[in-house]
Amino acid sequence: MTINFNEIVEQRSEATGIAGDRIPFEFGNKTFSFRDPLMLTDEEKDELELIDYDADIAAWYMGDEEYDEFLLTEVEIPAEDGKTIKKTGSSSFFFLVLREHMRTARASDAEGNPTMRNRSSRRAAARKRRKQH
Repeated sequence: MTINFNEIVEQRSEATGIAGDRIPFEFGNKTFSFRDPLMLTDEEKDELELIDYDADIAAWYMGDEEYDEFLLTEVEIPAEDGKTIKKTGSSSFFFLVLREHMRTARASDAEGNPTMRNRSSRRAAARKRRKQH
């Protein structure tokens, strides 16, 4: 069996809606993007590994100009009391988006099905098989 990388990338693009090497995301009333971690070269990974400050990592992924615009963009977050809290972009918000992207990228295959069941799902399936025997 031969693995076709082109097909893998195409299936991933169809499943996630992500084409190319940048991931778009909405923040406030604007669309931003960041480098797709899957598409990084080994040299880019080496470069990234040397950065240890969260804001610098976020700027590296987004690009300096886009990150600067992200920092100036305001979003209103609903609070429990019905009021809203106004916040601007930050490395914390960026990493929330990055984590969500990584979670969904790992969780779906080309058909949108989980690629690997979580530990509790595997345990429940094993218990069910034992009960059937």
